Amino acid sequence: MRRFHYLFLAIVLIFAGCDCRQNNATPKESVSPQANNNTEEPEVKQGDSWGYDDKPSPDADLTREPPLEVVGGLVHNVGTILSGEKKLYTLKLKSTSDKPWKLQSVDADCACTNIDGFPGGVMMQPGKELPIVLRIDGNKIGAGQFEKHVMLSPLEYKTVRVSIVGKLERFFATVPNGRKISFTAKGDPQTKWEESIDILGVGNYKDKLELELVKDALKNPYLQATLEKKDSNTWKLTAKPIKPLPYADSFVEEIFVKVLKPEGMPLIAISAQGPVGMRIHWNAPKGRKFTFNEEDFKDGITKIKLQLGVDLSDPSTTVNELLMRRVENVEWQKLFDTLEFKVPEGVKYEKTFTRFGVRLELTVPRTAFDEKGILRIENGCNGNWEGTPINLRVKMPRKAAK
Repeated sequence: MRRFHYLFLAIVLIFAGCDCRQNNATPKESVSPQANNNTEEPEVKQGDSWGYDDKPSPDADLTREPPLEVVGGLVHNVGTILSGEKKLYTLKLKSTSDKPWKLQSVDADCACTNIDGFPGGVMMQPGKELPIVLRIDGNKIGAGQFEKHVMLSPLEYKTVRVSIVGKLERFFATVPNGRKISFTAKGDPQTKWEESIDILGVGNYKDKLELELVKDALKNPYLQATLEKKDSNTWKLTAKPIKPLPYADSFVEEIFVKVLKPEGMPLIAISAQGPVGMRIHWNAPKGRKFTFNEEDFKDGITKIKLQLGVDLSDPSTTVNELLMRRVENVEWQKLFDTLEFKVPEGVKYEKTFTRFGVRLELTVPRTAFDEKGILRIENGCNGNWEGTPINLRVKMPRKAAK
């Protein structure tokens, strides 16, 4: 009994010591509202960011109208926007509350409208205004009257929708339509790689456009462009590559054209896209990979057929595959003539020219693989070994656990 009594006293002293250590600890700088009778709101400056991940309080009523005034009303007319113009328009928001409250987010329902300078989650101060700058892109709006929307979402009130209305006026058109130069697949892979697009004045701007190619506008090292006047209302923009073929990867470039007359017009942006680069990419036949099992080697030898580009002699090949693999505009005969391989001892290869590619047949002995079951074949053109290596692998048996 006495032993139990001593044990009980020891436990009490231990807990008392813990309490003392906690009470002697340095107090935290901030105190929870439950422990502090001061109900004054913390000082937060207009526009301070509080982040998107805040949650409304459990008693928040998200059907309530927010204490918010959109200066000028809920419908704003931005006037006429020209195609290609990027117009700035400022919405002014004013808090009508006597306490700070949080505006969680400001979003647009159209890719044509960007919100500039809103950090996401700001405190609206009593009686203060918050400017919201809209950047409206005329390239992403259809011609004629338009209505877009900006959504103002407070943390603990209902969302407010502001309508942005106006008119998009086109002053130019392109033939082909779409303001795009696309270097797509050609029927003959030897065809000269050059494409053009016509720019025409429309409506009140017919026969009134004077254009000029923006100097040093092209940052892409593969592309060059020229602009010439065809007649009183048509300008021809031509793009062609600088670097020699073959091309494999892709690029998207914007070519800018300046409007000299009438004055004050926005730049005309024409998109150019196509394949570039000097890398060679090999594909395995459908359903095949570059990995082998031991049983794939008959008499110690296996064979595999690979394709660079697309083999149109295969009836299952579609035009979509041709486009997806980006093999258009490649000088296949030139590529075939200069294509070289570095193969390990015992490996044999045979290359065959196809209309849109090169077919490669490899005869590989099992002894050509290293102790890890890996075989690497390098390839390139004219001594330039930048082609993607062909890596073959044999599945090795797993070692038994000790």
